[in-house]
Amino acid sequence: MAGLSSADLSYLNQLNSSGVKWRVSDTEATFGLSTLYDGAGGTGAVRLGYSFKDSFEGDIYNNKRFTTGAQEYIDLNATYEPN
Repeated sequence: MAGLSSADLSYLNQLNSSGVKWRVSDTEATFGLSTLYDGAGGTGAVRLGYSFKDSFEGDIYNNKRFTTGAQEYIDLNATYEPN
C-alpha cells in the first residue's frame, strides 16, 4: 500500500486481528433513466433516478445506537430551454 508506514500497517493488522468487524452496507444500488427531447419550441431533458443503500453501523464497535437504517431515494429532474 503506497503511503503507509510500517507502523500504520502494524496498527491496521492489530485492528483486523482484534475481532472488530467493520460493518458496511451489504447492498447498494443506483439506477437511472435519462432522455433528451426536442419539441414545444425548445429542448430539454428528463432524468429519473433510484438509489438504495442497506442499513449499516456508524462506528467500528457496531453500537446499535449508531445504526443507520436502509435508505431509498427517488429523484426526478426535468429541464427545458426555449429556442
